[in-house]
This record gives sequence, structure tokens and C-alpha cells, in this order.
Amino acid sequence: MRLAAIFLTLFAPAGIAKAAGEEQAELDSLLAKVDKQLLADCQSDFRSWLDAGLTNRTGPFVPLRVGPNEWGYLKRTSDGRFDVNLQWSMAAGAAFPYFDGTLVFGDSKYRQAALEMADFFLTIQEKEGFWGCKYLVAPARGNGGERWEIVNQRNYQDKDKGEMCRFQDYFQTGPFYLMLAAYKQTSDEKYRASAIRAADYLLLIQNDNGTWPDYWTQGYQRTGKTVTSTSGTLEGSSYNDGSTSASMRILLCAYRLTKDQKYLARFPQLGQWLFDSQWGKGKVRGWCQQYGVDGKPTTARNFEMPLIEGRVFNRFISQMAGWFYMATGEERYIRLIKETHDWMKSVEKPGPDGGWAYQYTPDGDSVFSVGYQTYRHDQPQSWPKDFGRHKGVELFSRVKSHLGYSEELLASWESGGLEKSRAAFRKPKQSPTEVKLAAARRLVDEKNLAVVRQRFLKQYMAGAGGRTFFVSLEGMAQLDYLLNYGIATGTIQPDQLAPRNEPMWASSHGYGDVRGTPLTADDWVPVTPINQESPFEIGWFTRAFGEDLWSGIALPATGK
Repeated sequence: MRLAAIFLTLFAPAGIAKAAGEEQAELDSLLAKVDKQLLADCQSDFRSWLDAGLTNRTGPFVPLRVGPNEWGYLKRTSDGRFDVNLQWSMAAGAAFPYFDGTLVFGDSKYRQAALEMADFFLTIQEKEGFWGCKYLVAPARGNGGERWEIVNQRNYQDKDKGEMCRFQDYFQTGPFYLMLAAYKQTSDEKYRASAIRAADYLLLIQNDNGTWPDYWTQGYQRTGKTVTSTSGTLEGSSYNDGSTSASMRILLCAYRLTKDQKYLARFPQLGQWLFDSQWGKGKVRGWCQQYGVDGKPTTARNFEMPLIEGRVFNRFISQMAGWFYMATGEERYIRLIKETHDWMKSVEKPGPDGGWAYQYTPDGDSVFSVGYQTYRHDQPQSWPKDFGRHKGVELFSRVKSHLGYSEELLASWESGGLEKSRAAFRKPKQSPTEVKLAAARRLVDEKNLAVVRQRFLKQYMAGAGGRTFFVSLEGMAQLDYLLNYGIATGTIQPDQLAPRNEPMWASSHGYGDVRGTPLTADDWVPVTPINQESPFEIGWFTRAFGEDLWSGIALPATGK
């Protein structure tokens, strides 16, 4: 390496040497502009948050919320046991900032805390490979220290049924990605094996059309008939809360780990399902949350009627269709995105109180449903007098509904077709200095700094709004600021970063992450820790595998 450097110094063309010198000069100039006080404040806030979690933890559990009895995913029962809830992957998500804490501060105690949590999830993984919905655990003494006994694995809603594996609400994804993170940090095969067991279970339950139901109950025998409950679809297909899209990503990761084509076997059918499940007349383009085994929209909970939900497009369809377009090159996927995007724009209500209705009929009329009844917006006299816990369902809104991803993808496609789209969403090839420069530019970008300066970590420590670190993108800003500083100064290498609990679709957006562009106020809304619906994080998959989520995967043609 030294001889190569000497050779380049002596014999490299003058233009290359000049360019390298200019890059280094720009890097030095940017680093000189870094607000050292803000940097020190972020370091203090992040360390305080990490240490508070360790101080208040019980066994391997690091609380998301510092409080005496209510820690979000972890609740103390009246008899001294603990109810661990895996919903939205918050329980597993608490481990991830501790991996980055070791990089920022060089303190191995943070890495150790994260690995202890990973070992707990390794322990509670069911023999079939899935993780349950809730676990009741009790402290016990033995082997010279504190350990935890699993009292039982409890169901989510259907208390009378057997052990439930829930795909909706990201019950499986957080533990799965924690296994990947632990494997990357340690190279210990036990974590890799755990991730593969989880993927193999998803493969076992995957429908013939490539989708997944909302949940599965152990010992259940398929009847070939549609079965739904208040927990969603048991026999049928679901887009709801990541049931299919999050499961698809897990299989993609399993393929990257093993190169075994079995994980991609039903991807052609899944690609076709995006078209088969589209519902709308004329120019109306939309999808429902759940479908029966006959492929027709079906009802689940009392507000999930067989109706088009606009947010299914931006949360799931546009991202899956975008993946299939870049993976296969088939134009029909980008046309589907274009047609749906145009229809969504045509029914968007302008203004701060605008956005989209909760639901639409196949004719495109705006409606909403509650109590298993559907109500039209143009007939307010028929609306219920009391909406109860569903108050707000009657409003137009942009919460969980936006066109940011489709706009970004369509812009690249319209400017240069498939290759321009792939280039926009591909991990760029950068020299070490270019990587540092990109990080340094984010450090001084005013859009990033506007969020960082609010010091949300400090606010969380003070209990502002009852919010927690990984419950919003704003809380990530200070951590990403520190990681960017480490990369810009060379104390952190990008390939050292552990996967995060946010394996979102590859995108050129970000929120100050090591691979993103600055987050703007219009890009984000408060989200839960494992919100895998937003496309605004590009770094996760490249952190885990060093390559793009879609490239290098050969699928057969997905058309009929």
C-alpha cells in the first residue's frame, strides 16, 4: 500500500493530483466550519441517553423510555414479572443505538449491551423460527448471576388461539435485523443461523401468489377459504402494516446471506400480484389492505372494509413496484407507479388541512369506514355522531400518505429511463476522500442543522411529550450528526456501521444519515422505530451487505 501511494504521488497525472488536492482542501474547509459547541452538545446528549438506558435497564432490557414502571415495550406486572411486547419491533429496536454508541465513543460497554439484548432475542426465538407477539418473563437466580425465565409466549389479540406468528406490525423484522446486526459485529454464526431460521419460516407460510397473511397460528391447517379476524387475515393476502413488504425484505436479506434461489422462488408471482390486486375503475388506481384467497378485497377490523386505501400506495406498492422495476427492468412497473401517482394527485385536497381521504370506492369517491359501515364525504348527515377512538378518520390527511417516493422515482425515470433510475438509487462509487466530503457537507447543511440544533435527545431525557429516541426521525438527527463527523474525520469507516432497525427501501433521500441528502420538513412525520414504510433511508442495506437492495438479483420475467 505504501509503494502504491508513493507511485501515485510521483507518477500520477497532474490533473488527478490537483483534483485530490482540491478535494482535501474543501474537506479541511468544511471541517473548520463545524460548530464545535454543537458537536460537544450532541456527544453529551447521546452519551447521557445511552447511559440512562443502561442505568434503568432490567436484565438485558434497555428501556426506550426512562420511567419507573412504563417503558413502552416493557411493562412490569403486579407480581414482579415483565411483559415484553414485540409490536413495531420496539423491543429489539432499543439495541441498535448502542452499536453506534461504541463507534462514537469507543466504549465497548455499549456494544456489550446491544449483544446482550441480541442474545435475549436469540433465546426467545421459537423452535419453528419465528418470534411471538408477547413474552412474559420472570427474573430468576442461577449460574452466579441474574437470568430470565420465559413463563409463556402470549398472543396478540386472539387469546383463545395457539401461538401466533404476526407478520403485520413488524413483529418479525426487528429481531431479524438485530440478528443481522449482531452477526456483522461479531461474525458469530449463531446470529446468522437465527436470521436464516426466521426467513425459512416466512418462506414456509408465504402464499402461492408471493404474499403473506397478517398472521399465522401454529398448528393451523389451510382450508382454502378466506379466514379473517380482528387480527387480520389468516387465510388470504395482506399489505397491511408491512405484512407482505417487510416479509419480502427479509427474504431478500436471506438471499444475500446465502445466495439460495429458494428465497426468490415466488417473487415473480408477487410482482404479478401488484397488478392482480389493483382495484379501481377507469383511471382510478388503488389497493385495499387485505384480500381473500379468491383475490378479492375483504374485511378485517371494523375500519378495514373492502375499499381503496390511498396510503397503501406510498407505504407499500410504490416501493415494491419500484424494486421490481429496477430489478427486472420491466416498464409495466413504472407505468403502474405513474398511473397511480397521477390519480392520487388528481384527488389530493390542497391546503394545510388537505391531503387524501382515508378510503375511496372503486369509482374514486372519497369515503371512510368505521364500525363495519362505510360513509361518504358528500353525505355528512349520515355520519355517526360519535367516532369514539376513531375520531379523525373522517378527515383528509397527509399522515402516512405522501407521494415523495413516487415523485423521486418518476423524476429519475422521466429524465433517463431505467439506467437513470438505477443510477439514482445505486450505492455510489466514491473514493475515501469523496466519502469524507459527502459526510462533511451534511455536517454544515442548514436543513440538517435546523433539526440537530433542537437537541431532541435532551428533550427526550426531560420527558418532553413522552416521546422516545427511536420514535421519530428527529431523534436520529443528533446520532447521524455524530456519525457523519466520525466519517468526515476518518475515525469511523462506513463499513463499520451496524445495520439499523430501519431497513427501508433504497432511496437517495435520508435524514442526515451517512448516505442521504438532508431531510426537509415535508419529508417526514413522526414514526415508530421500525417504520419500514418510509423510503427516506438509503444506508441500511448497504450497511448490512455493502451492496444495493435490488442490484445483482436475477428474476425471471414476472409478466403473464
